[in-house]
Amino acid sequence: MNLAVLIGGMVVLLVAGLVLGAAWWIRSLRMAAMGELLAELDGVPQLLSESANCFGVASRGMSQVRGNGCLALSDRELLFVQWVPRQIVRVPLTAVREVATPRSHLGKTKGSSLLQVHWGAGDEADSVAFQVRDLPKWVGELAEARQAIAVAGGQTTATERPPRQPERPGQPEGRGT
Repeated sequence: MNLAVLIGGMVVLLVAGLVLGAAWWIRSLRMAAMGELLAELDGVPQLLSESANCFGVASRGMSQVRGNGCLALSDRELLFVQWVPRQIVRVPLTAVREVATPRSHLGKTKGSSLLQVHWGAGDEADSVAFQVRDLPKWVGELAEARQAIAVAGGQTTATERPPRQPERPGQPEGRGT
């Protein structure tokens, strides 16, 4: 057997192993984040994405890198669990003041419209943006959830427990790696 063919075959097997290993690792990150998201989510899930791309939280500055993670909308909050590094961004729907669809956020773009959520007021004002599949559906579901809260007099529809909130709504919570 020719030495070049043998080396070429070994290289192909090595590359295939690396690709399969990376795919398995990404899948395991996604599954762990989805499990954490479902455990952390406050309220009834209305919309889920196993793979959303976060463009950052405005209060954390422009130096953040984009991060993939799982995104959910419940009747109480918008929750994002980033795969790596593990971070949680929680936005209570009662604090949301605007939903927009710009093409960039914090100086970052991918050439498509983003789901941008603004919440709070004054010194507590903040925003976050995500690239999601089916952007019109996310915008519509967010509008419906906010309308339901407004009809309920600013209260969330579920009554079993109060919404969980970090010290500052929307502030990322570190979860280690």
